[in-house]
Parts: sequence; C-alpha cells; structure tokens
Amino acid sequence: MIKNNNNFILSNVIAERKAYQKMITAFQNELKSLPKGNVTRKLVRGHTYLYFTFITKDEKQKYIQKIVKKEEMPLAEAVLRRKFVEKSLKILYANVKCMEKLEKEYIPFYFIEILEQLPFKLDNSHEMIVTKNDLINAWQKEEYEPCNYYKIKLIHFTTCGIKVRSKSEVIIANLLTANQVPFRYEAKVIIEDQVFYPDFTIMKPKDGEIIYWEHFGMINNKEYYKDKERKRDFYIQNGLIPWDNLIETYDYSDGTINIERIQSIIDAFILN
Repeated sequence: MIKNNNNFILSNVIAERKAYQKMITAFQNELKSLPKGNVTRKLVRGHTYLYFTFITKDEKQKYIQKIVKKEEMPLAEAVLRRKFVEKSLKILYANVKCMEKLEKEYIPFYFIEILEQLPFKLDNSHEMIVTKNDLINAWQKEEYEPCNYYKIKLIHFTTCGIKVRSKSEVIIANLLTANQVPFRYEAKVIIEDQVFYPDFTIMKPKDGEIIYWEHFGMINNKEYYKDKERKRDFYIQNGLIPWDNLIETYDYSDGTINIERIQSIIDAFILN
C-alpha cells in the first residue's frame, strides 16, 4: 500500500477487493470439482504416513483411518487442495466484507478543507493544530528509500542539489523546485508486493495529496516501450490513473522536452 495519500488508500482498497472477488469466483468454480474428505499425517515408528480419515455412513458411524496408497496420492492431493480452497475462501469472504464496509464508511482526511469550513481563521497563538506547512515540512524531512539501481547513471545535478539520470529530469526537478513543490526522486513504492521507483513522488502544496510523475525517454527503443506499457498497465490496475494521480511525460524524438509544456502541467495538475 502506498502511504501518505488518502485517495490512494481508498483506491487501493477497492482494487484489492476486486482482486479478492475474482479469486473467490475462481475458487468457487474449482471447489465444484474437488472431492470431499480428509487427509491426516501420522508418525509411526519414525516414518510418516498419510491417511484418509472418514466416518462410516452406517448406523454405527465408525471413525476409520485408511493409509493412502501410492496410486491414491492424486486423490489425496485433491482432498488437501479442497481444504486449502475452503480455508482461503473463509478469509477472502471476511476481507471482502471488511473492505466493503470500509469503502462505505471511510472519510478521506483533508485538514485544509476542515479549516476552510471554520467561521474564521485561527490565530497562530490559538490551540495547536496541524497546518499545511506542518505536513509539508514533516514530509520533506522524512527519510525514504531511494532507488539503488545503476547509481552510476545519476550524473546530472539539479538546482536543489540532487542527482538525476537525464537532462529532461533535471528540467522537471528544477521547475518543481522553482514552484516550491515538495517532491522525492525515485522513492520506493510498494504496490501489490511489487517494488517501484516512480521518477517523482509529489506532495501537492494545496491539499497535501500525493501524486506521481513518470517521465519516459527512449520511446523509440522497442524493449523500453514494452516495459513502459507493462508498468503503465500495472499502475492503472492498482488505482494510479494517468492525469488524475499519475502524470506522464515523454521525450521528443530528439531527446528534448518543452519547458513551457512542463510548466503548464505543473500549473494544471499540481498547483491548481
């Protein structure tokens, strides 16, 4: 889950719930073909044996254990698979129910909106509250895990003193700095247990929302383009929507970008 983004918290819950519902459907269909029964493991004289265990259906209802023969192993595996599916479904049902409740009751916290609803602005000497500047300053001071891949390619300096990988990223970083937009470069993000390092993780100064900016170069490189498309699809599937909470920009064919265009993007999607 990505931290520090109220919108994404809810988006991530919705995406996770949909994924669980797909798993539930798949497990329910699989369950129809799996045999009922029970398999236990028993240690006898230092050797481990598997047993089918069942209760007879006659009047006496005896508890019977029958050793699993070699040729019966596929059946035993199918019985155990059923147990796995049943236990998984129990957890998935509970999680989906919990997520559905959260989706209905979750209220994103935007302190700026709360302040704006008050009848007058609170004086600085008033009771201590969290302000926009407090949040931004705290976020900027937080340590984060940067990307350690190919650090040798971090060769271009920006005005804020960090190194980036391309001249286009220098322009973006410098414009973010000039517009007093707090950002992190290649900060670690975990989505669905997969690790990503978006080029820029940005906190919008107006409301503290976290959004992401990916700049793509080498579009003429087929392998790079395929990797970019796979990454983009994964983002979308997990709630990072282009031109909503994900900004996408590209190099021109000559490897340059339009500075005025980058500034207009900052104005429209970050400062507005």
